[in-house]
Amino acid sequence: MTKEKETLTSGLTAKSLVIGTILVVFWALYYVIVTGFSKTVMAQLPAILVSFFILTIVSQLLPRIGLNPHELTVVYSMIASTMGIALWWTAPNLYSSLYHLTLSPYAAIAPKYQPPFWCPTDTSLLTPAITGNSVVPWGAWTMPMLWWFSFTLMMVLYTHFFALIMRKQLIEIEKLPFPIATAAHMLIGAESSEETKKGILSSPKLRLAFVGIILGLIIPGFFGPFNKFVPTIPALNDELNLNPYLIETLPNALLGSSFFGGLTVAILFLWPTDLLLSSFVFYIIFGIIIPVVQVMMGILPYIPGQVPLMYYYINIVPGLGGIFVPPAQAANAVQIATITHIGAPMGIAVFSLILAKDHLIKTIKAIKNPEIEDEPYRIYWIGLILSFIGFLGLLVLCEMPAIFAVLSLIVFQFNNLLNIRIRGEAGYVGNASLNYGPGFGAYHYAPAAYTMVYFPVSAEARSTRAFWVSEMFHGWSQTGSLTGSATPTPSVRGMESFKLAELTRTRIKGMIVTQIFAFCIAIVIGMVVSLWGAYTYGLSARWPSRFMPDMSNWVVDGIDGDTSGSTFSMYIFGPPPRLPEFLVGFILTGVLTFLRLRFVWFPLHPLGVVLSFSDLTFSWCLFYGIVWALKVLVIKIGSVKLYEEKAVPLCLGYIVGWAILWFITLTYAAYLGAVV
Repeated sequence: MTKEKETLTSGLTAKSLVIGTILVVFWALYYVIVTGFSKTVMAQLPAILVSFFILTIVSQLLPRIGLNPHELTVVYSMIASTMGIALWWTAPNLYSSLYHLTLSPYAAIAPKYQPPFWCPTDTSLLTPAITGNSVVPWGAWTMPMLWWFSFTLMMVLYTHFFALIMRKQLIEIEKLPFPIATAAHMLIGAESSEETKKGILSSPKLRLAFVGIILGLIIPGFFGPFNKFVPTIPALNDELNLNPYLIETLPNALLGSSFFGGLTVAILFLWPTDLLLSSFVFYIIFGIIIPVVQVMMGILPYIPGQVPLMYYYINIVPGLGGIFVPPAQAANAVQIATITHIGAPMGIAVFSLILAKDHLIKTIKAIKNPEIEDEPYRIYWIGLILSFIGFLGLLVLCEMPAIFAVLSLIVFQFNNLLNIRIRGEAGYVGNASLNYGPGFGAYHYAPAAYTMVYFPVSAEARSTRAFWVSEMFHGWSQTGSLTGSATPTPSVRGMESFKLAELTRTRIKGMIVTQIFAFCIAIVIGMVVSLWGAYTYGLSARWPSRFMPDMSNWVVDGIDGDTSGSTFSMYIFGPPPRLPEFLVGFILTGVLTFLRLRFVWFPLHPLGVVLSFSDLTFSWCLFYGIVWALKVLVIKIGSVKLYEEKAVPLCLGYIVGWAILWFITLTYAAYLGAVV
């Protein structure tokens, strides 16, 4: 064991475990209840920042009863690792299977295809969840809850053990910055400083952070939240929309971006400069040059005054001019979504594993000879293999074809690695790292490519439970992570907590145990409260969960409007991905990765291809360039010191203030039953 490792301190104490557990329970309840009453998924935004900031300040003001940096790190990991589990991995699974047996136009055929252990099959026990004013038939739901608990836990562990294997490569070897963890460490680091001992506002960084918090509580309020409390206060438009001025000159170009009450600027200021530049450059290419050229060539139709977002096919962006254009009118257009959503993400994942080759070989050797490494890689690999087998077995139990299930799990882990890298480079993106699936149909799912290959086109081959199950698991909202939306996976934010542990010199061994403990709590609370809310208040009444509108639009992709189940056609939202565009995205990320390794000065980052048009950041595109210019100006004027000591604390404070404001707003909205 090295001298460096000997200095690590455990943060697992009775105090950190109790406080972490209380916060996990609180936020799990908060996510599900607020989303249930208000249909607002932004409920998952404030948890880490609000909790961590309050705990840090309390610990600095009252050091005897507060938490030390190592204990704060453990609490951070418990909250961060369970972000979204209680919400995204419980309610969608329960509600979707319930929906298809009750409200769905396919209710008559659903029992034929849907596994009986997903949901009680007696519809008389399900309809009260629609109307409310009833009691949950817990006996009937026991088996489905056990099934979904096992499924979700296997999914969590499968990503978690993989993250543990990759931790050293990403954090110690490649040294990904993880901007949010680094900013959080800034708050912790101030605790032991001489300035903080004199008074909490004696630290210049904390003073700026408090200024940012005040600004974050006030400025975003004028863009919506204040209007919720006082309707006479108008809600300002927070969009930078150049479409009305340039659409005639640049037809079909995406020229609108959202300010999000200043949050966009604060977040992007924490991004590395090269990532900002790269995202902006590829936005210019994919969002302006290619669409405009295709209109000029007659490949894409031009509708005056509107922006057909052909690279998404179905995306509609109110206020930014986005409209739907039938895929038939763009059959020969470049499939930009295939480049940025499928090819580039797969390239990032594959080349990341290639870069990690030496590390992975060492971890495999450590299985036989554990003493050659200072981490228990034997346990990590056994955990990964067992969770993979368990995960695979549960999918096959649902009659998903084994080969297809294996491919799904491989692609799922690729997307998980991609999102870890994005979190590590960019920190906070939207309400998560990246999202390919919900809301964009089968066209955007990475698994869509091999779905088309695996299942024959014939209706007979698709009129099976195997096809239904495969499509359900890759469909809208249900088990969102299998669609390629690995954003809620605990490993994404869990890796961020490992970065914080490195910065605070905290031993991760205790964190691993507390994280798994937190996973289980979040899963159970998510399922129990989701069912309680539905049966008590009604999915069509007081508890119109955010996921029910999804379910009403979410058809099984292969049925295409035929409720008899006799005919199936894939990709109802657009044509299948094409190989040339996939290869462009894949090869482009490989070339950029090679150039960055070969030339230190090379400015373009391969993640810029993905982030130029991720589903959660395409409305930020103009701000990529604006913030890049501002950040370069700040560094030119005051050097990196001005950026790190002034700009970073101010931006972090602004994000915390924004989160606190929205926490208050969302709670009030849930009370009113309003959508924010």
